[in-house]
Amino acid sequence: MRSGWVSQGSVTEDFEALLAKYCGSTYAIAVNNGSSALLCALMAHNVKPGDHVLVPDYTHVATANVPRLLGCPVSLVDIDPNTFNIDYHALERAVRQRRPKFVVAVDVAGLPNDMERLSTLARRYRFTIIEDAAESIGAEYKKRRVGSHGHTTVLSFHAAKQLTTVEGGAVLTDDSDLERRCRLVRNHGEPLHRKYHSVRMGMNLRTTDLQSAIGIAQLKKIDRYLSTRNRAARLYRERLPNSLSFQLIPSYVSKHAYMMFLAVTRSRKTRDALKRHLEQEGIETRTPWPPLHQHPQFRASSGTFQHSSKLYERAISFPMYNTIADSDVERVVSEVLAFESG
Repeated sequence: MRSGWVSQGSVTEDFEALLAKYCGSTYAIAVNNGSSALLCALMAHNVKPGDHVLVPDYTHVATANVPRLLGCPVSLVDIDPNTFNIDYHALERAVRQRRPKFVVAVDVAGLPNDMERLSTLARRYRFTIIEDAAESIGAEYKKRRVGSHGHTTVLSFHAAKQLTTVEGGAVLTDDSDLERRCRLVRNHGEPLHRKYHSVRMGMNLRTTDLQSAIGIAQLKKIDRYLSTRNRAARLYRERLPNSLSFQLIPSYVSKHAYMMFLAVTRSRKTRDALKRHLEQEGIETRTPWPPLHQHPQFRASSGTFQHSSKLYERAISFPMYNTIADSDVERVVSEVLAFESG
């Protein structure tokens, strides 16, 4: 504020450099939100109307809305019932049928996808991977952080995330040409040295130095935040009753980011009753997003989505945030046990 420069400037450049270093990517391009990050990445990859995009059925609607806004047909793929990420067998079947240009792999709740498996499919069927890591900053795949595996990765810094700039996002890449195109897309297609001279299609996706200053402060704390979230998740897993099941953590995941903590009940009726009980006791819970095929604009989607449907009907998101204390977890567990015994 004292500098007199609050729009995008040198503080954003500092944030981008620190973010790239933390995530292990060569470049980070900060934008105004996570949806913009996906939009920027697709446009920088020279997406064209008609290019087919595959996305998992179980994700926030933004994952599919962004390519549709760009004129791309979007096909939905069911999820793995254990990890809640995209089902790779279903994905391969869909890829053979649709021959997509892009596959957006979403790290649900902060759990990284199997990027080696996805990369093998990408080479075999010649599609581009974009990792939607909106929920997984700080997570690790085979002891390397999300964003350090060579493909394009997009992040979100919404207020609910592990790292927040209130609203914000970023594109991570190791490709210098893609980085240059992202910066053009972010700024109406204008290169920095030729103001008001647009050389490609772009928009105003810029962030601000105010938000970037928050991001720099948050980066100093993120490892502590992740440690707190992982401790809370361990306590939940150890102390919640056996009637609940949890997201499987495969061996390739060396760190979960736990943007959310999802538990799965035995039925929708039980989930809804548990949710009511907890809310009556002053404990806020969430029912995560409906699968995309249940949204009006996707109801004509072909395919079967039994796993995403079942998860939506039975999943509940327990409290999880950067400053959650052991006592907070214990209170939730105590009330869940009281519900079970009642």
